[in-house]
Amino acid sequence: MNKAPLLVLILVFSLNTALEAQTSSSTTTTTTEKPYEFPQWAKDVRRFDVIAFGVFPFAWLFSSIGLDLYRSAQHEWSDNRYYPWPVTGKNPVLWNNDEYIMAFVFAGLVSLTVAIADFVIIMIKRSAAAKRARMLTPDAPVIKRTPMQTDSVTEDSS
Repeated sequence: MNKAPLLVLILVFSLNTALEAQTSSSTTTTTTEKPYEFPQWAKDVRRFDVIAFGVFPFAWLFSSIGLDLYRSAQHEWSDNRYYPWPVTGKNPVLWNNDEYIMAFVFAGLVSLTVAIADFVIIMIKRSAAAKRARMLTPDAPVIKRTPMQTDSVTEDSS
């Protein structure tokens, strides 16, 4: 097998990457983006989305194991073809379409429940923080917290 075309291809890609790195570091770009440019509702939707889709694989795993255990219990644990995956016997009985749909819907409901619970917890915490902020006296010091910095206490001049 001739390895020359592969070596030429690797060389071209590595040179291209090196040239792009040199040109991008030599040009200066100014960014006018603000660190908090998105509204809070968009951040909340994104957090909900990340949590729901992040929980789904684990919910699918546990719902499929639970469904296999339920099927085994229905057959009184006597037929090892219905056991969960690692301990199944020869010629396992596969799920039908209704069982797939049931496991998928259950995993989806679990992931949505976790995401909704997280959203409710965050809203309760925000409400408590807003209530504490409303209870401050006008002459109380304001503590500003920014990421990657220590706490700084400033006097509110309003």
